[in-house]
Amino acid sequence: MAPGLAEWPTGRGTLLPRHVDNLAESHPDALYASIPKLRTTFAGGFRDVTYRHLRNAVDGLAQWIQQTLGRSKEGTFPTLTYYGPNDLRHALLLLAAVKTGYKMLFPSPRYNAEALGRLIGALDGTIMLTSSSRSQIINEVVATRAMSNYTIPELEYLLDTQHSPFPYDKTFAEARMEPLVALHTSGTTGFPKPVVWTHDWADSFALERTLKPPPGYESMDGYLLGTRASGIFGSIFFSLIRGTVLVYPHCGALPSAAMAAETLRYTEAETLAMPAQFVEEMAAKPELLNEISSRINVAMYAGGDLSVAAGDTVASKMRLFSACGSTETGLWPILRPADTWYADRWHFMHLHPAMNMKMEPSPDAGEFYEAILERRLTPDGGESYTQPVFKLFPQLQRYHTGDLFTQHPLHPHLWQFYGRADDMQTFLSGNNFHPVAFENLICQHPDVLEVLMVGTRHPRAALLLRLREECNGDLQAVWPTIEKANKMCPSNAVITRQLIYLVDPGKALPRTAKGTVQRKAAAELYQKELGELLDQADAHF
Repeated sequence: MAPGLAEWPTGRGTLLPRHVDNLAESHPDALYASIPKLRTTFAGGFRDVTYRHLRNAVDGLAQWIQQTLGRSKEGTFPTLTYYGPNDLRHALLLLAAVKTGYKMLFPSPRYNAEALGRLIGALDGTIMLTSSSRSQIINEVVATRAMSNYTIPELEYLLDTQHSPFPYDKTFAEARMEPLVALHTSGTTGFPKPVVWTHDWADSFALERTLKPPPGYESMDGYLLGTRASGIFGSIFFSLIRGTVLVYPHCGALPSAAMAAETLRYTEAETLAMPAQFVEEMAAKPELLNEISSRINVAMYAGGDLSVAAGDTVASKMRLFSACGSTETGLWPILRPADTWYADRWHFMHLHPAMNMKMEPSPDAGEFYEAILERRLTPDGGESYTQPVFKLFPQLQRYHTGDLFTQHPLHPHLWQFYGRADDMQTFLSGNNFHPVAFENLICQHPDVLEVLMVGTRHPRAALLLRLREECNGDLQAVWPTIEKANKMCPSNAVITRQLIYLVDPGKALPRTAKGTVQRKAAAELYQKELGELLDQADAHF
């Protein structure tokens, strides 16, 4: 929480731009974020951004939008797509767009021009906003779509110039069903699909952040209170609703665990929030783990599965816990015992009972359970509580997340994320096999960069494998790990040397916004090669 405040005003029932205005009036010097003074290094130190600075910058950007694009026609909320560096302007644009009657779309930088174009088209986007450092992919998108392109002001100008107040007088009651921002699914099963959060969705998510824990428990959200994080969840929800203070990375390189360590040399933090691959990076580099754990005590990971070896290594040095969520549901509220931290339970989650998540046996997945949200129809804590996903899909009574979990053998209230239901491989025989544990084991080998099992609609499985260049396609070092992984497979999922296709470095496996491999898209990309491989293997079977 920002220093000096005994209790953070959550702004429930208030539109977020109005909440920022209110905070700037009541707590103008409360800290919102720390940002690098230089764009490509932390060497210049950090600059503090208060809520006074935040409101001023939002108002300046709202004035620029209105002067450049005009105020939108009432009730239309045109889509503005922004593609630029990971800095404070994402949060500024989101709030400024709402004030001027637009909605922002922030596509993942991992998508190619085709995926980006389809996503923009699904939202009828005709306006592209970019920073001064325009990416080549934007030229490709603008060349194939009828889009206007504008360069937004520099961050320094927005923060350093005193702007006139930009009034925003809508109430929550009249605007609750209007869009807050357009995001998208991760693209696990194909091209990303747009998801539009309304103010009503945001208010429901805000309520989940303030759910009271049962007696003897505390909310894991508390570890993101007064901590430093980034992204839309961090920059908008955890900051504005819970008072989280954000630390932004610089834009000179892609974020990584090494960058997190560098950040901590120049600023203080209490919790590190990161994707699973950063935890793997920390575990593989003892000197990096030692440096980070000497400066910070708690780390949260999300966005994918984590190998047991990597998790155990990091959990031996710091308090590690996992989180789960999606664009549709938001980040799930999770709990822990108030008086004890169990280091060996880092990969298990205790979901808040008010969330009303049901774990039901998956008919196609053996010992796995699918997480299914049931609409909550009873009041909680004196307030009506409808989970965020049912704000998106009001016609549903149940929402299948597609996420598979396993249950703790001794503590049935604890659940471990295992994988996606759509990762399941269904062979021509009708047998099923979930390959994530198999793939994760092989990925632990230092020579392996990417691995993907493909078996659906085939009599047996094949493996797409990308090795480090210095291996020169030699499987000798990796083969014992593949044999070890084979021990967990049914007969039609066992991988022989003849069933391995080495991925072309120039034909990379497509990835989702979370950084995981898009299974369906990868299988389609290598459909011809896999078909020939399996035909040859069948001929010798």
